Amino acid sequence: MHAISVSARVVALPLLVTLMLAGCGGGGSSGGGGGGGSSTPSLPIAEFTASPLTVQVGSPVQFTDGSTGATGWQWDFNSDGTPEDYGQNPSHVYTAPGIYDVTLQVSNAAGINTRLRMAYITVTPPPPVAEFVASPTTLTLGSSVQFTDQSTNATAWSWDFNNDGTADSTAQNPAHVYGAAGTYTVVLTASNSGGNNVRTRAAYITVNPPPSTTVDIDVDTDRNGSVDNAADEAGERVQEAQLQRERNAELRTSRDQQVEQVRTLADEVFGLNLRLTATRERYESLLRDNATMRSFLASKGLPTDPKQMVVNTQPAEPLVAVVMDIRPGERGASELVQISAGTDDGLEIGHRLTLFRDSKYLGQIELTYVTPDLAVGSVIPDLKAKNAVIQKGDNATTKF
Repeated sequence: MHAISVSARVVALPLLVTLMLAGCGGGGSSGGGGGGGSSTPSLPIAEFTASPLTVQVGSPVQFTDGSTGATGWQWDFNSDGTPEDYGQNPSHVYTAPGIYDVTLQVSNAAGINTRLRMAYITVTPPPPVAEFVASPTTLTLGSSVQFTDQSTNATAWSWDFNNDGTADSTAQNPAHVYGAAGTYTVVLTASNSGGNNVRTRAAYITVNPPPSTTVDIDVDTDRNGSVDNAADEAGERVQEAQLQRERNAELRTSRDQQVEQVRTLADEVFGLNLRLTATRERYESLLRDNATMRSFLASKGLPTDPKQMVVNTQPAEPLVAVVMDIRPGERGASELVQISAGTDDGLEIGHRLTLFRDSKYLGQIELTYVTPDLAVGSVIPDLKAKNAVIQKGDNATTKF
């Protein structure tokens, strides 16, 4: 094992972006020229908070200025480039669901300064109101009932056709075949990202048994104008009973097949719904990670265009770099670490480096952004040492 000396190229990357500098005051005379000098005012530093960060459409969000040295304020509540308010501590009502960036630009005689919070405000739709109808509501066993959703603001539906606490369908307008005669209470739970609502219709569906198929056969076998005697009648009843049993058996078989088909479809729909939920959660997590990464890169004055990023999982040549900056993750995103090595040192996106301090293991990062002389990586949560705190001046290496 041989030592490798790496020169740390430290790049200053301010967290706030100064958009314009102005108001440079005249210099004072140092001797014999009037006896007085004017001081140059300092630039303001923009900062703010908001509450609540998650709100329903139509509810207000209170923004609180935390800037230093500001005498003027411009608020852009959706980062569309158009200021919506010029007060110091404004309140704003969002009219559409979504995730919003917020920008505050402050000013004084020395110039202006801007603070951008990406993906800062989450606006959810109002909770749904569940409602439905069915047709027919009285039917014969084996017939189908069509349920029609009439809910407002709903994006997902859960139907319980017999009020047993188990969801039977997640379609918006399902059809259902009941497997037994009786009176049924139906429950619909409608939901969206803002909440859910339940509509219960008690004793709503009546399922009647099928009509009797018994046939009374009067037989005059000797064609004497009279029905056959009691013995003949008894034989006819035996035949009728046999026919009825066969018919009942056919109906039971048909019913069992229909019930099994409904259960199979319900299992398939339930499984698809689970996979959809997992995919949606993964997608939302990726959105949060992406927003955190873009905010971090923007705060460092680095480009955020992912088209120029090439993933390479091959390990770089062994090197040791220095941790230059750390940024905690926001809303479940991974912690970000900036190191003093880049593509000039053989690093590329996808490389993993080990973090250590005085031979003490701290964790690992996976590179997500690389320039010639610096790189940014996300801390891998499962590989971070327990109670480890990553600090500026720690080391990062590809040796391990």
